[in-house]
Amino acid sequence: MRAFGSLVGLLASSALACSETGQQGQQGVQGEQGLQGIQGIQGIQGSTGPQGVIGPQGDTGPQGPQGIQGLANGGVYSTRTQVYCRETVGYTTDAGNPLLIALCDDSHDLPLSGSCDGVSDPSISTPFNQPAADWAGITTAGWVCGWQFSGAEKDLPNAAAHICCVKNH
Repeated sequence: MRAFGSLVGLLASSALACSETGQQGQQGVQGEQGLQGIQGIQGIQGSTGPQGVIGPQGDTGPQGPQGIQGLANGGVYSTRTQVYCRETVGYTTDAGNPLLIALCDDSHDLPLSGSCDGVSDPSISTPFNQPAADWAGITTAGWVCGWQFSGAEKDLPNAAAHICCVKNH
């Protein structure tokens, strides 16, 4: 208990000595570095940086495998004599439906292109100028042309539907 009393007295006298003003003593020697603290939390993601420079072109890749042998003489279409065109001309109001359809000769023939023409009256439009049915199907390929009248229907003797095909049979 006596040691406790001496400690209290020493602390009390130190407190009094600190409260009095006097000359400050010299700075003491720097102590050893302390232990490393714990790692902090992850910061927020920064923005994307600028695009880098394009690198050099890489080496040429290996050659691909050889393709399969093609059909003899160029396949289905080998001469211009295999191409033919068909047309359907003239629409009359008796028909009841202002459509013309041009067809290839055979369901095996391949359609190349189609078109509509022969009507120059500005009061008549051509809303149908397209393949008839599905050209990939089993039906004979055709081209359909349809006209729409802004007034009364009238005969269109020069209206025409055209289709060009490749003979494939």
